[in-house]
Amino acid sequence: HGIEPPERRRAAGKDHAGTLSLRVAVSGARLEIRVRDDGGGIAVDRLAAEAVARGMMTPAQAAYAGDDRLRLLVFQPGLSTADTLSTAAGRGIGMSIVRRVVDRLQGNITLHSAQGQGTEVVLSVPVSVMAQQIVLLRVRGQVFGVPAPALARIVQVAADAVRQVDGGSAALVDGDEVPLADLGAVLGLPGDAPDCCRGLLWVVAIRTPTGVLGLVVDDVLEVRDLPVAPLDAPLADDDRLVGTVMLEREKLALVLSPAGLRMEGGAASRGAVALNCRALPPRILVVDDSPTIRALERSILEAHAYRVDSAEDGREALDRMENDPPDVVVSDLDMPRLDGFGLLVAMRGHPRLSTVPVVLVSSRDSDDDRRRGLALGAAAYLIKTRFSQGEFLNVIGRLSS
Repeated sequence: HGIEPPERRRAAGKDHAGTLSLRVAVSGARLEIRVRDDGGGIAVDRLAAEAVARGMMTPAQAAYAGDDRLRLLVFQPGLSTADTLSTAAGRGIGMSIVRRVVDRLQGNITLHSAQGQGTEVVLSVPVSVMAQQIVLLRVRGQVFGVPAPALARIVQVAADAVRQVDGGSAALVDGDEVPLADLGAVLGLPGDAPDCCRGLLWVVAIRTPTGVLGLVVDDVLEVRDLPVAPLDAPLADDDRLVGTVMLEREKLALVLSPAGLRMEGGAASRGAVALNCRALPPRILVVDDSPTIRALERSILEAHAYRVDSAEDGREALDRMENDPPDVVVSDLDMPRLDGFGLLVAMRGHPRLSTVPVVLVSSRDSDDDRRRGLALGAAAYLIKTRFSQGEFLNVIGRLSS
């Protein structure tokens, strides 16, 4: 950096050809790279003038700043002391890129320069840093990483699908019952546990030596290739942690060790607690092609604290129930695409919907329709022309309890 043209070197009593040396050595757990030239050194006065011109410093700050501080300006993007713009210099990005890469490797840079004598840049990075695919998570407002190869699945689980099992919490993931643990509690972080009543929970299913464990987190951010640096004491003794990664603006994130988050008694070790899920009100799916009837039944049910979804016909109802079965279905008979009878037949033949109670609410008042509906598996048959709110709520309460 800063080797002068041959004529200027001769005038300064130097050899016309500049000398550039590169030395690499390993010292303990760190790799040290020394790059040295015998050029003109870093012109701190020109750096200061450029910084003032670009608004990075005031003239007073530049006047009182020491040479060591001013030399560090070479790492600022867009700041250059080159006389002309070329393919190799003048843009002010080279040293800023070096600084950014070293920061990502969780290393450090020192700079030594003497006017007219040359410059030496020393880069020091951990030997064991290797880029890994890391999944970044947010827990209690903090960012953590998990090695991607340890993940079995990342899913969103309906809060009402979380069950209490053997004193802990569990949910079905790809058909398998997976124990759940609040990652914030596992790590002993302050703050409230994820609210099971908010609808959907982010679950990161990881492979541990004792099986798959579902970690409940606030959010899943992204997957990135990042170098993981080893931990220093005392964090190096924590078996829940494997290292750190550098994020934007020099922020560090701890990388979790799946082996250290092993299960004990259906929950994660090291102070994990079962999710404190409050019982959610039953969810009712109202199926009717009449907007007026849907609105009426929804208002009655919501006034009595039920959660309500709606669909315009049997086909839409089946689509809505495919991944999230309700507690009770309230359905009309006469609807386009798929009527109430067809909906009953489809549900009774579906492995996840066969046990969901169905209440038929129809204007058809014949015994034949009633018998047919009950024979196909309806739990109750109500007549719209003789609709009783009390009877309707009694039926829903009995079937959803």
